Amino acid sequence: MTRIEIDLNVRVGPDLTYSGFDEVDGDPAALKVGDPVEVFEPECRAFGSGEITEIDLVKELIFIRVSWKSLHVPVEKIALDA
Repeated sequence: MTRIEIDLNVRVGPDLTYSGFDEVDGDPAALKVGDPVEVFEPECRAFGSGEITEIDLVKELIFIRVSWKSLHVPVEKIALDA
């Protein structure tokens, strides 16, 4: 499954976000609408699941429906920040 870096502060409506082609771990040209992806936020190391809803080839953006409830932060990260 393709991994795409997201910014947790970027939202488009209640369940969408977007990332640039440069945030894709792999070849963005291989992606298509409907593909499931793993989303991750490297700063807090959160990760979860999403689905590509739109690809803007001109602006090189990928719109992703994120299952925000699926986001997890590793336990060791929480313990270190406490």
